[in-house]
Amino acid sequence: MHTKPFFSVIIPAYNCEEYISSSIKSILKQTENDFEILVVDDGSTDKTAEIVNDFVSPSVVLIRTPNSGVSHARNIGIQHASGRFILFLDADDHYSDINSLKCLKESLIADASFPEVLIFGFSVRGIESGRKNDDQVLYQLSKLQNNSVLKKEIIKHMLSPRDGIMGYIWRACYSAYFLHNNSIEFEESLKISEDFKFLLESIFIADTIKIDPNTYYLYVLNEGSMSLQYVPTLTSDEMFVNQWIHRVVISKYPDLNVYLNLSIANTYLRTVQNELRTSTNLGQQLHIINQLKAQNGFQLSLDSIAITKKNFDLKSRVGLVLLKYRCESLYALLFKLKRRVRKKG
Repeated sequence: MHTKPFFSVIIPAYNCEEYISSSIKSILKQTENDFEILVVDDGSTDKTAEIVNDFVSPSVVLIRTPNSGVSHARNIGIQHASGRFILFLDADDHYSDINSLKCLKESLIADASFPEVLIFGFSVRGIESGRKNDDQVLYQLSKLQNNSVLKKEIIKHMLSPRDGIMGYIWRACYSAYFLHNNSIEFEESLKISEDFKFLLESIFIADTIKIDPNTYYLYVLNEGSMSLQYVPTLTSDEMFVNQWIHRVVISKYPDLNVYLNLSIANTYLRTVQNELRTSTNLGQQLHIINQLKAQNGFQLSLDSIAITKKNFDLKSRVGLVLLKYRCESLYALLFKLKRRVRKKG
């Protein structure tokens, strides 16, 4: 009789022949071997599928689907997963060391009831290796014993631009029964923030949540990382998620609306940065930025928040002050100067 694995590790893959093998090997070398690896090939046109097929391990399963985006690929993975708990691994990332899954399993079974969502720590490597993680926040929250208090604190910190919990879906382990029973899936219309919404929705619905502040995941940033690219749907996608938060989450926790406004202000900052990455001239960029500001009511959020050290880091505070007082042109010049210096360096 076939025994279901403890973990299902889902890897969405699209044209990642350069690093998919390394990611799979980071799982296969784990000291904990009670897992299946579901690689969902999202219509790759390179040798990704061939490389996956070369693995002789019965734990490695290739699922091929027409190109429909990472959210669709992850949803397909969830549908095919037979494990008790679901993990997500991006195709260019790794687990931190050979004991990551072993430690995660021990953390899960330490609670007799098994948490529906377990959030854990991660480290960062690559071109933005100076980017901070949230291990200090996790450590503080891991001390909370009351689950309802923990839930609200996690949501608050996910909405907070500073000292927040970063909403990456691969930094949590999910009960497969919990996801299926609550019909939690990725919003396939989104190109960005789909992982944030998935994690936040899981936390919002879950009755049992646990935080393990230890680092089990290695987030690898490369030149193709989304945070460095122009994303045409960034503003609409992030505002879709913000509106969902207001409609669903804030209706239960109205006192967290102040943190949602911080998040919306941060969305505008990201909107400006995103539009300044286009190839159009500065005048056109500023015209589009001002249109988006008016269409999404960003000025209201900027006027309602406190741009303080408590809420934002120094770089964000400088940017938001300029944007609050309608100095988008000055911010744009500083942003482009910084990019020019970075390229020369």
